[in-house]
Amino acid sequence: MTKRLNKGFTLVELLIVIVIVGILALAAILLVSNYVDRAKAAEAETAIGSIKRHLEVYFTEFDTDAADMATLEADGYVTTGSFNGQYYDTYTWGGAIANHRYVGDIVATARANSGAPEVTITYAADGTASIARVPAP
Repeated sequence: MTKRLNKGFTLVELLIVIVIVGILALAAILLVSNYVDRAKAAEAETAIGSIKRHLEVYFTEFDTDAADMATLEADGYVTTGSFNGQYYDTYTWGGAIANHRYVGDIVATARANSGAPEVTITYAADGTASIARVPAP
């Protein structure tokens, strides 16, 4: 009678381990891609906050709202192209100054093929802000 030694793993055990590792890898990839989008959006959120402050200072000095980025650039409030970042290059707004505070939306549009989400920050009259990110198509 010969005694058979069981050393090693069966094919089924190896397949189960491979499936588990694959599921864990997929979960990690999904988590990392979410952080990448949020990091890209942080560029826009920082620029939008700065633009909001420039709009408020502009209104304080000229007693009128700046219509667009070209107006801020022409009057020396921002340097031409100073908000052209790695992922975003166009900023638009449609709000106005109320009680020395900007109220309304400021939208950052991502560069073509950057993969960055469109970011909109809405400033309310009470000073609160809400952020919306629309994923890139």
